[in-house]
Formats: sequence, structure tokens, C-alpha cells
Amino acid sequence: MNSLLNYPRVLVGISLVVLWLSAQLGGYLSRHRRLRHSEDRADFDVVLGATLTLLALIIGFTFSMAITRYDQRKNDEEAEANAIGTEYLRAALLPTADAERAKALLRQYTDQRISFYTADGIADIDGTTAELRKADVVGRAERGGNAADGNSRARDGGNERRPELPGLYKRRVA
Repeated sequence: MNSLLNYPRVLVGISLVVLWLSAQLGGYLSRHRRLRHSEDRADFDVVLGATLTLLALIIGFTFSMAITRYDQRKNDEEAEANAIGTEYLRAALLPTADAERAKALLRQYTDQRISFYTADGIADIDGTTAELRKADVVGRAERGGNAADGNSRARDGGNERRPELPGLYKRRVA
């Protein structure tokens, strides 16, 4: 079933064929089986009204959930962009060699995040992004930072926290 979900155009095509066949079957059954009594027709109208009402509610809830997820994704993307920008500006406070390495890693990370939103090979992009995060943590450990909790201290023993590379998308919007 997962393999069919990976091909949305095929799924839409199959769905359209099934729906067309269902409509044809319904038309055939309605021609050969007419409702003869008006009271049976009145009961049918009540059931039809209830069914259409339920369908409208389901569609309304579906659109509501989709809009909520879209807004959340947009907010997460904005927060991630702000975190990357802040990290890039704070990298200038590091010693020159470390600052250049951090800025290069941030540029690579940003390119990977852009690729994440525009590419189909998400598994490769996730792997490269994980490697960039690991390189940042290893670099912190080499500079004397604490790689376990993601914090790094300045070489002079300062207490300011340097934020780690943003990882807002540990869960993926489906």
C-alpha cells in the first residue's frame, strides 16, 4: 500500500476510474429499481440530507486541519530562518578560523534546507543535514565546548550560550 502512496498520479487515476464505475453502477441500479411509493421517497430524502450534512462537516474539518498545518509549517520555517540568521551573526564573535568554519557550515546547512523543500530525494538530504549537525557538534567539542548538551563556551570561559544549528524539523509534515 505504501508503494501506491508514493505515486500520487497513479492513485488519482485509479480513484477516478473507481468513482466513474461507482457512478455507472448507481445509475444502472436506479434505472432498474425505481422507488414506487412516495413515502419511501420521503425517507430517502431524509437520509440524503443527513448524508450530505455529514459530508459537509467532514470536508469542513479537513480544510480546517489543513489550514492549521499550513500555518504551523509557515511559522516553523520562519523560526528556522531566524535561527540560522542569528547563528550566522553570532559566528562573527568567534575567533577568525572558527568563525569561517561555522559560516561555511551554516551556508551548507542552508543549502540543504532549501533542497529539502524543493527536491524529491529527501532521504539523501536528511543524511547530509545530519552530517552537518554532527560536524558542528564535533567542532564544538574540539573547541572546548560541551558536545553532550549542545552548548559551547567561549575560549575565555565566558557564560554566553551559542545556539546550536536549528533542528526544527525532526518531524516531517506529511
